[in-house]
Amino acid sequence: MNKERKIQVVEEYVSIFEKPGVYLMAYQGMNVAEISELRASLRKANVSMRVLRNTLAKRALKQAGIESFDSYFGGPVSAVWSHEDSIAPAREMLKFI
Repeated sequence: MNKERKIQVVEEYVSIFEKPGVYLMAYQGMNVAEISELRASLRKANVSMRVLRNTLAKRALKQAGIESFDSYFGGPVSAVWSHEDSIAPAREMLKFI
């Protein structure tokens, strides 16, 4: 990934982290079928999920003024958020579990 693309991705992450009701989800141990099923159920509820690149996510958090979450980026992590209801991501993830 070139430098310009990294800058663009960090900006995208900042816009995600500034939304109300953003949840970080560690998906280690989930297989592709499970992740696909989760994504489908989230989409039905108008909830978005994006797999994050840890280093770029840490940069984005710093730019957004959020520094207490760095420790969560040690393995595979995704951000889950809703465009309408800040509780919907948590509700949908609990249904999936």
